[in-house]
Amino acid sequence: MTKSDKIREFALSVVGSAYVWGGTGEKCTPAYRRARIQQYPGQEKNIRTNCPVLSGEQSSCEGCKHNGKLAYDCAQVTQDSAQAAGISIPSGASSQWNKIPWAQRGTIDTLPMGKVCLLYRESAGSSPMGHTGVYLGDGTTVDARGYSLGAVHQSVEDHPWTHWGMLPGTENDPPRITEESEKETAMNKYKVTGNNLALRAMRSTTSAVLVRMPTGAAVEGVPYDSEWVRVTYKGKTGYAMAKYLKLTAAAVAPAPEELTDAEKLEKLWAWYREAH
Repeated sequence: MTKSDKIREFALSVVGSAYVWGGTGEKCTPAYRRARIQQYPGQEKNIRTNCPVLSGEQSSCEGCKHNGKLAYDCAQVTQDSAQAAGISIPSGASSQWNKIPWAQRGTIDTLPMGKVCLLYRESAGSSPMGHTGVYLGDGTTVDARGYSLGAVHQSVEDHPWTHWGMLPGTENDPPRITEESEKETAMNKYKVTGNNLALRAMRSTTSAVLVRMPTGAAVEGVPYDSEWVRVTYKGKTGYAMAKYLKLTAAAVAPAPEELTDAEKLEKLWAWYREAH
């Protein structure tokens, strides 16, 4: 099992845990929450409100969705996930971003496909990061999202992440082969029909514009769904609306069953080396 596999496995194991400011993976109990209130008095209202016992709603934890679960905050999830692979990193999202000797890091629009990374959200008033989570390399993340949600496993696009970092010692782990990453090895060719079509960081018309593509521009990409195409243009990869792209040449890729696992891995590695 690679370091990336161990990070991914641990992160998935905490899904469903409670979110508590300063939570370190201990069992979530009223006593544990009271101890965190003493440690972080500024969070008392949030910690009490989101506990049925401390809020006075009921006398026991029975029926609480976090009953019997562990308690984490966001940075402890990433810290413990890294530790599961034998990699020691500091606590705190900003401390991690500023102090980890990253193998690679960048903005979210350059997130490497198939690679396990830590994700960060830059926030005003933070130094500079306000939130962190684990990217599993398959388009999904695990993070302790907040008091109401707890630790969740969701699409990377369900949260406004701004940056990623690849932990030292994981850079040579093979990328995870998924149906999505295999599709990315064969790119369709399109012509832009829209006027100054936006290439966006995420699949949303409110997402950041990476670059504008003029009418008639030749681009490469693969359909993500019926509305969006994952497009590469002038060295940037993002999402463009499918209705403003005309397919000019469809990629021909071998059916997955025609390749052995070793051949699939070699094909993916060839794509990864070329793309990075």
